[in-house]
Amino acid sequence: ATVLRVAHLSPPRPFWLVAIPAALALVAMALGKLTSAVGLWWDVAWTSAAVSALIGALAARRVALDAHRSRWTLWAAAVGCWLFGQLAWDVFGITGSPASPNPADFGWWAFAVLVTLSIVRMPARSRAPRSTWPACGRC
Repeated sequence: ATVLRVAHLSPPRPFWLVAIPAALALVAMALGKLTSAVGLWWDVAWTSAAVSALIGALAARRVALDAHRSRWTLWAAAVGCWLFGQLAWDVFGITGSPASPNPADFGWWAFAVLVTLSIVRMPARSRAPRSTWPACGRC
């Protein structure tokens, strides 16, 4: 019997999906120091870093254990909110910044609320301080 094997094209590895925007952020930071378009390059850096973080959080959520998936969902949503705020800020860099509160503020505040919610929802034992000193058995 002949076995026909079909090569499946796999999507790019999450590493590259995270690393490429992260590298772009680093390049943009350097260009912000080396050129006169400081604001433009820092906006590119912050936006690229947020894209990298969102892809990384979504990739981690995808492979997380069921017990941790809700936390990764909150973190991914939080990073998505940060990216929304950053994209709004990018637009304001072109059109002019409106008074606060504005859409960028809402994105960044939503980030803070979602991250705080993810911490509050952690099991109590994972938030408790622990001794890392081996000789201190009952500290």
